[in-house]
Amino acid sequence: MSSKLNLSIQWHITTNCGHRCDHCYMFDPQTWPAERDHTLPLRDLFRILDSFCEFEQKWPVEIGHFAITGGDPLLRKDWQEFVAELRRRGKSVSLMGNPETLTEANLAALVELGVAHYQLSLDGLEPA
Repeated sequence: MSSKLNLSIQWHITTNCGHRCDHCYMFDPQTWPAERDHTLPLRDLFRILDSFCEFEQKWPVEIGHFAITGGDPLLRKDWQEFVAELRRRGKSVSLMGNPETLTEANLAALVELGVAHYQLSLDGLEPA
């Protein structure tokens, strides 16, 4: 039995999305414009990841899994670099996004990077 608490992180890395679903938390008018206009660069995501690793060293916890979401994380141009760094650090990774970004190239990259799961959002096929 491990003496560490196993944590997982759900990390919203982009507001980019091809949809505007009525129920989506992302399009809150008070926060969405600021998030959209101030997406963190990759170097800042790595800096935050360093902080998580420091947290693991200080406390009896292990952050074993990262669920990456957004918007649609596959719309972020550097998503592969980010996932590769998570995997390099021994983290399990899943992504949550939309089905239309699962191109042949993205599917191949997900497999190559060892992504554990991809959760699809299927929120309706008919226009509202």
